[in-house]
Amino acid sequence: MIGEATGADEVLQPRRTTRNVGVRELHEEDFLLEDDTEEEVDEDFEFESDGDQKLEKVALAVQAEQKNCDAVKKRYAAAIVEQRSCYSLLKDLQEECAKNERLRGQSSTIPS
Repeated sequence: MIGEATGADEVLQPRRTTRNVGVRELHEEDFLLEDDTEEEVDEDFEFESDGDQKLEKVALAVQAEQKNCDAVKKRYAAAIVEQRSCYSLLKDLQEECAKNERLRGQSSTIPS
């Protein structure tokens, strides 16, 4: 109501010009060439052989990843064995250090 009184509604309305009068509907057929054939339209579709080639590529990629995974598992297993060996050596070293400490304590209590 305020817009009507101030004339704001008229400002917001689209203007009628000669360019707006000449609008016509456009259809897809207006843009197609007469030489277009169904063969060109079929290029957008995958053929069975294309799918087979993609499957082969994917299968090869999966095999390569499986080889990498197996190699990593082997390295991991070797690292676990080495870690256990290191823990065993560490335990032996700690026991040896404890023996040395006991011997030092005993030697300091022995009168010279």
